[in-house]
Amino acid sequence: MDYGKAITFVFEDEEWISKVLIGGLIFFLTMLLAWTFIGALAGGALITGYMLELLRNVRRGDERPLPAWDEWGEKMTDGFKLFVIFLIWSLPMVVVALPVGLVIGLMADSDASAVASLLLFCFSCLTFIYAIAVALAAPAITIKYAESGEISAGFQFGEIAAFTREHLLEVIVILIVMLFVQLVAGFVGMLLCGVGMLFTAFYSILVQGHLYGQLGRELDSAPTSPLSIIT
Repeated sequence: MDYGKAITFVFEDEEWISKVLIGGLIFFLTMLLAWTFIGALAGGALITGYMLELLRNVRRGDERPLPAWDEWGEKMTDGFKLFVIFLIWSLPMVVVALPVGLVIGLMADSDASAVASLLLFCFSCLTFIYAIAVALAAPAITIKYAESGEISAGFQFGEIAAFTREHLLEVIVILIVMLFVQLVAGFVGMLLCGVGMLFTAFYSILVQGHLYGQLGRELDSAPTSPLSIIT
């Protein structure tokens, strides 16, 4: 994993200014239309689709992996599929939260308020653990989907768990690097009168796509087991 390359690759593209400018403007429109939901979903899907194309380019070994802003419909569809995948991954928390929240609400004003507090604490712990598990699996989920473009690829639980377990250190480092990049990008964006945050936020997404693409190469270079050959 070349973490430094993920941070600097954007500036090696001859058209990086125009590409980042377009991405930042799309990010701005997405925030502006967030209240419409459909506008936010369309903008978010487009940016995610762009990141997925970047991931594939990096994984393929392209020297200049930053994609062109073309085929917007395909990018939007691509990003929307990944959105659906992570929405389904989040459903267990929602399914559990609704009945638990109802029970806690009914018990809060009764003599069983202490039990309600304990139940809330236990649920919060379980939710936190599950959120961490999904965050750790997110790179593998994204890579597996980008590989085939099929929603079902995001639910190959065995392969996703195995890849995450085998590359847990790289995944953790990626999360740390992403946190650092987002913090620095946010600070730089604020220095640029706040407007710069739109472009630095988009830049952090590009760094994420490059890191995921590098991690995808690990999947390509992994030796094939005799069992997988037979199946």
